[in-house]
Amino acid sequence: MSTGRDVTNFNQGAVISGEGVVRRLFVHELVNLVENDARARSSEFADEAAIHQLRVSTRRLRSKLKVVGLVLRPTPRQEFEARLGEVGAVLGELRNLDVLQRLFDPFFASDPQFGPVRTRLEADLEVARRRARRTLESKQYRLMIERLASWVVAPPLRPRARRDALVLFAPQLWKVTESLFAKVDRFGPQPTLAQLHMIRKLAKRGRYNYEVGSWYLGPPASDVASSFEEVQRTLGELHDLTVAVTYLEASSDTQGMCHTLRREMTPLLAQWRAPLERARQLSASLRAAQVSSASLT
Repeated sequence: MSTGRDVTNFNQGAVISGEGVVRRLFVHELVNLVENDARARSSEFADEAAIHQLRVSTRRLRSKLKVVGLVLRPTPRQEFEARLGEVGAVLGELRNLDVLQRLFDPFFASDPQFGPVRTRLEADLEVARRRARRTLESKQYRLMIERLASWVVAPPLRPRARRDALVLFAPQLWKVTESLFAKVDRFGPQPTLAQLHMIRKLAKRGRYNYEVGSWYLGPPASDVASSFEEVQRTLGELHDLTVAVTYLEASSDTQGMCHTLRREMTPLLAQWRAPLERARQLSASLRAAQVSSASLT
């Protein structure tokens, strides 16, 4: 049974407080962090999927802390966000190199002329794995996990956290939504690669805001989050290919690889728009239903 409200009647269903949202967030993300940490360690940091999911866990928690930040005491939240950012940067470097290896492996297997690129990439990967290992075996990282575990029991809340989550967080959600679509619209019908990278970040922010929103608005908010996730995934693939081409441009005799990778970008340039427009429509319907219900109370 959902603890969110039925989108057709916001006065029905359980009311969840800001504290309730925060506690759910900390429990959910602690489990994710611990599980993905174990997977990454068991592979000696060689499992691309495990590294990616651990990085996603740190990034998602950092983003969602900002979403619920108005009910958390600022100093402990900001300190924790900073540590998550440091860990995420280290894991992000390793994850990006793992993606490059996956993209380049077919070329390495078919043509020995790419040996210098392979040697360079393997050296970069080894450095990144050592950094990741040092980070995840550090005292600071262990203390970060322990801090999150303690917050499951006693989160650093402000008094306002006792109020209804809908009252606390919905105004911020609608403001984020309006700003997101206004920025995307300013880019026009054919955004540049740099603008598409910005749209990916905006979609990520929208996704995490609506994932948190699903705890006080119910399943319709999850539908919006899923649409934003699709945008983020498509533009993430495009970004990976862009990073790969940039990496190759530092080496000679890689024009053929670059051409092939650029060709793979083409279909992605058109695939992100439909889920974005779906997110726009779903979020507008959700807000209209919430406004309509509020006017009846």
